Amino acid sequence: MASRDRFMSAKEFGALIADLRLTPTLFQNGLLEFFEHERIVVPVVRVCWPNSMILESRDVVSDPPPTQAERDATQALSDALRLWRRFDADPELPHPFDLGAQAPGAALITTDVASQEFVDWADFRTNIRGPGQDPLYISDGVDTYYHDWQVLLVADALMMGVHVIFDTRKPELLKQAVSGRLSDIPAKMTRSIVSFEGSRGLTKGLEWALWFDAAAKVEAVRSRKLTAVSMGHNGHTFTLEGAELADFNAVQKRSAERALAAIAGTCDDARSFLIYLCERWDEWSRRGGNEVAGEYKRQIGLALRMVMLAFDTDFKALAVGVGRATGHFANTLDVIFPDWKHDARDKAELSLKHSVVAKAPTADAALTLDDAAITDLLDWLERTDQWKVHLSIEAILKHQFGASSVDHSALAKEVESLSTTFEHLANALLDEAGVSSPAALMKKVQAFWNTSTEVHGILTTQYALVGTKTATRADRLAAIAALTPSGPNIDVARTILAAVLYRNDGLHNGMASWVEPELHEAARIFLTAMMFCRKNLLVSPPSP
Repeated sequence: MASRDRFMSAKEFGALIADLRLTPTLFQNGLLEFFEHERIVVPVVRVCWPNSMILESRDVVSDPPPTQAERDATQALSDALRLWRRFDADPELPHPFDLGAQAPGAALITTDVASQEFVDWADFRTNIRGPGQDPLYISDGVDTYYHDWQVLLVADALMMGVHVIFDTRKPELLKQAVSGRLSDIPAKMTRSIVSFEGSRGLTKGLEWALWFDAAAKVEAVRSRKLTAVSMGHNGHTFTLEGAELADFNAVQKRSAERALAAIAGTCDDARSFLIYLCERWDEWSRRGGNEVAGEYKRQIGLALRMVMLAFDTDFKALAVGVGRATGHFANTLDVIFPDWKHDARDKAELSLKHSVVAKAPTADAALTLDDAAITDLLDWLERTDQWKVHLSIEAILKHQFGASSVDHSALAKEVESLSTTFEHLANALLDEAGVSSPAALMKKVQAFWNTSTEVHGILTTQYALVGTKTATRADRLAAIAALTPSGPNIDVARTILAAVLYRNDGLHNGMASWVEPELHEAARIFLTAMMFCRKNLLVSPPSP
């Protein structure tokens, strides 16, 4: 994974290009040199160290020797860069490359590379061998830097030009292409396709260069401040809170306000920038360029943080402001950054409707399960920050009906987790009712239903049916199904007994060997038992 410093070396930038699968390897100096020559994607900074100092650092006598000005500039810039990179440096310390003429060793720094005459990258090398010796070149003398967001320009640049299609299975045609003689291939044997998407994307991207860099500056300060805070805790786990959290947020806010003030960025400009990023994310997503779309998503996240900090707004307001910029049926930012809680709620609600309520056993009017019972259960779980039911349902939906053994094992694991969640839910309900919680699950459900004569009586007299020491699970389930009705809530008692049986057998023997229909039935029983228990708390809570 490529480094994500704001100023990336050509090698690091090449690695990022490869990470996004724009090129097969990270060795892209030839491509980057071509882009610079044509002024398509140009480095943001170039540092040219004095040749005399490079030679001296290699213990080679320089003729002429370094001047005092060269020594001073080299030392000043080296010290400034070393200070900025120190782990204990002030997070808000400006980068030397951002100081213009005031930068230490400013004479060595070029920040407007595009305005300079192009120089072949080979000419940046330094020969460290003396006269009469075979030359030995090193590339230490010139450092070339890019910003990470420029990789999006590279993505567009690689789409420019003409795509020439011909039959590379024919050796003579392939030889002509490899040797650079495409014009020698007869026109009737080729098909050319001109792309306009790349040039359009490149032009628009350059228009927003200052905004991309502003967001990157804010991220650099945030990252450096977080590192400084972490170092202060000497490697121990910590939570940002109190004065420390307030200071962290204040540093971020100052950096965002500073970055946007420097480019005179307004709230309207911010909205336009976000819309641009969203549209580009959508374009690349639709093309199947997932890696580039992912990078646009990252840049959207950086821009959102900067804008929220600088303008004291929040995600919800920005999502409404950007609107449906990409034609989705929801606000584009909500599509890019979906609210997990909202999605998990939808999945849980649909699953409970189709798997529980639609198949719910009969009960008296007070305990009958309906859509209102679903809403109440989910509201209660979310209000008390109990998300395990949502998580299990999400995972079960992901792995159900999978053909692999891994999917089956994952499904079994989640149903096992759901069985444990049933006990945790029983604990929470007992606590809410002010009833002390016994150690064993069977004792807990007996205590919870102690005001229901019918259900409590069955749970108390038929407790032997929840174990598999002397009978199989199938036999126990058959015995539970055969229980003689004693009132309208016999199926409620059967459900609770089956849930405890499934939980005990799964906990002690595991569920990986169960076939998928058994796992689905166990999950349905656990969820049904949870809903009955929650509803019972409202209509007939247990007595202490």
